Amino acid sequence: MTQSCNSDAFHDAIAAAIERDDDDGAEAQRHLAAGRAIYITDPRYPGQATRLYPDGRRELMKLDVERGVLIVVRALDPIDD
Repeated sequence: MTQSCNSDAFHDAIAAAIERDDDDGAEAQRHLAAGRAIYITDPRYPGQATRLYPDGRRELMKLDVERGVLIVVRALDPIDD
């Protein structure tokens, strides 16, 4: 059975997957190296996601539950590391 992307169960599953921190980041690095943005969590912005671009740009994102899309809240400073 498939779930609607607007269902509470779907959003709960996505939130749980995002909050899990059990990987080494290798796949994320592969996506960045291929020129694709990734989505990460940051404890400074609970309940929101950060889109990280290969060039270091970052955007704070929130989920519009009614439309099932991510919306840019604002640009963030690049990560200095």
